[in-house]
Amino acid sequence: MAPILAIFSLLFLGASARWSEREHFSLSAGQIRKNATLEMPIAQNDGSIHVCIFSDRVDGLIGTLKSTALNAKEPEKVHVWIVTDNSTAIEVVLRRLYKEKIHIHSLDLNLINQDLIDRGIKPVWKWDTYNTSVLDDKANFDPAWVNENTGVPGKWDHSTMHMHPLNHLRFYIPYMTVFKKLDRIIFMDDDLIIQGDMQRAWDSKKNLKPGKLLVGACEVWNYNDEWTAFEYVGSKSTFNSTCVLGVCGRTEENAQCKDLADTKCVGSNFFANLRKRALEINGVPYDPNTQGEWNFGFTLFDLDQWRDLKLTDKYEKWMKANYEDHIFPETSLQYGLGIPFLSFYDHTSCWEDVSSHPTIHVRDGYGYISYPELNWNGLSTDILATGFVIHYDGFKKPWTLVGDPVFSLPFKRTMEGVKFNDYVKELRDPKTIKQVQKVDVETSFVIIAESHTGANRLMKILEQNKDICIAGGSEAPRVTFDADAFQPYSQNSGKFSEGPGRLNMQCKWAFNEHWVPKVIENKHNWCHGRFGHGAMRIKKHLDYLCSWTDKSPAKTENKTGIFKEFTRMLLDVENNWACRCPASTKVMGAVVFDDWIGHRPNSGDSKNFERPNQPSIWETLSSLEKKPKIIHLKRDIVDEILSKNLGSKYKKWIREETPEDDRHFHIDEMRVMGEASYRMEKRMEVEKQVFKMQNEALTVDYDDCMYDVGACVRKLESFIGAGKAVYDFSVTQEIPYKVEDTVENYDEIRLRAESQ
Repeated sequence: MAPILAIFSLLFLGASARWSEREHFSLSAGQIRKNATLEMPIAQNDGSIHVCIFSDRVDGLIGTLKSTALNAKEPEKVHVWIVTDNSTAIEVVLRRLYKEKIHIHSLDLNLINQDLIDRGIKPVWKWDTYNTSVLDDKANFDPAWVNENTGVPGKWDHSTMHMHPLNHLRFYIPYMTVFKKLDRIIFMDDDLIIQGDMQRAWDSKKNLKPGKLLVGACEVWNYNDEWTAFEYVGSKSTFNSTCVLGVCGRTEENAQCKDLADTKCVGSNFFANLRKRALEINGVPYDPNTQGEWNFGFTLFDLDQWRDLKLTDKYEKWMKANYEDHIFPETSLQYGLGIPFLSFYDHTSCWEDVSSHPTIHVRDGYGYISYPELNWNGLSTDILATGFVIHYDGFKKPWTLVGDPVFSLPFKRTMEGVKFNDYVKELRDPKTIKQVQKVDVETSFVIIAESHTGANRLMKILEQNKDICIAGGSEAPRVTFDADAFQPYSQNSGKFSEGPGRLNMQCKWAFNEHWVPKVIENKHNWCHGRFGHGAMRIKKHLDYLCSWTDKSPAKTENKTGIFKEFTRMLLDVENNWACRCPASTKVMGAVVFDDWIGHRPNSGDSKNFERPNQPSIWETLSSLEKKPKIIHLKRDIVDEILSKNLGSKYKKWIREETPEDDRHFHIDEMRVMGEASYRMEKRMEVEKQVFKMQNEALTVDYDDCMYDVGACVRKLESFIGAGKAVYDFSVTQEIPYKVEDTVENYDEIRLRAESQ
């Protein structure tokens, strides 16, 4: 007989908010039968395992619940309580999981709210001060709210999820009627994969020391500015190193805001006020070095100790202090996690400290980081194979197009109904890991762009199409191809020689041009652990660079061979380096600015449009087995030259707050004509080379694209073979001044240009 999945859906019925008649759903053999129940379900402390999730979405929750059921030895003992403000989404989840043996209970947020109020509890989101730091519906905080006590978040840090009632509700779990009989509960997010028996986590309570009432995930990834990638710090991160409490590993002095425009900094009285409030509320001096960073993703709450220590009262005191002193804006991570850090001060443990053998490891951050970053940190997929929990916190969820294909494997196998013990070998199998990263690109294209033709903006539009991966997109700049992927070393040698420690450097031609020959020359030492002084600077890149030594001599004996192989790897989206494209990619694109191809006019050789000692872009693109399509992006030459000058002037006007009426300038006509002559010669050379190539080509005019960007993008979609998509064109916004309105002698320049 099919197991019965009991689901209690608690519906808020009317203004009186009384616990009146509700519907009880029993799902068996795929059929839903509705029955009435007069009693609110109460979680029983009878040997069952109780899990609480706050959720309003479908995909992640299905994976979380399905993995819990698949890997529990006695799934019928597991009761999952889902608090939601989206009952429709939860009904979809329940119907998808009707065959699972765990018990799933749906609790309506409105009814839970009323339950707390009926018990004399007024939750934070019902306070008059709630939502007072928010400026608009875009989650921006009000600058007028900031004072000397405020931690000013970074520009990226603004989301209403941090102040959502569900984010506060976890601090009222011990006082919810449904949980009044419980001595513990497992609280977890809805973007997890559980790879072990939930009983093990439940039983960890017996190992908690007095005063420790929360067991959390303490494994941390911090963003490393020098690497432009995430760094694995494990459980070493403290309140003094996390940005959640304003420090970010800096001294208190260096963390302070220098002026009103600063972000990711703190006010002059921030730390003094924090210490004062900590002593008042927590009763002990505030020492950030003694407190480890943790995450709510998968936690065990000791509800008995929580009630005895009155942790909810302490949380509310911190909240009142926040509104009185203006410490953290409500839409910041500092508010959503910083105040919990302060409230649970000295009351937390890590799973590694309380779990019996084998140790419970909660692997956090796998919706932020990428597989290349895992390798960059000297780690392997064994870290996934030894995880009790995989937490996909971050935007790269495994059910989305941008999810990392390696990290998504546990989620995909779970959705296929595969237990952890049956897919764990795949996580350790190099062939499987290589195969899941493979992207089947059908075609590729290269944009040959003249200066100031909007190529970067065009790439940011095209990257919104799930079929297209393009160098210069912005979705995940740490591990995608930059717009300067084809820029030669000679164009900006400082950037490529001074910053070899950046992860995505290996995806740039300039880096490969400079370092691949050196590694090949020193391969017997550098690729076998004997590092010279030069190798130390690129030590973390050596796994990738040494892979070049396994290639045929024709691909490595000179720059021409290396450039051809680099171009092929980029356009074929190979997966043996740091940069990645989404699994949905069908078309790969890149840009080559014409300034990277030829000399500037002051070189004394304006007709030489191939740089000396540089491989030919034309020979390379025409010789590839899979020939890329060519898009020649051009613009009215005079307008381009004037626009370049306008750009620098415009920045100065804004900086100096120049009045609108004074925003105009005069430019030397002969200087413009000299530049225009050179640019015309270059255009003719580019057009000649494109014509000589056998690659399919398309010419696109900048003015046509600016006049009707939608039609322009549709034209490009059709040419490169991508499907139609819906785009946000706001990234194409130009400087709000036209050259003809700001250049005083525009008409004279135009007449001279036309006469020549």
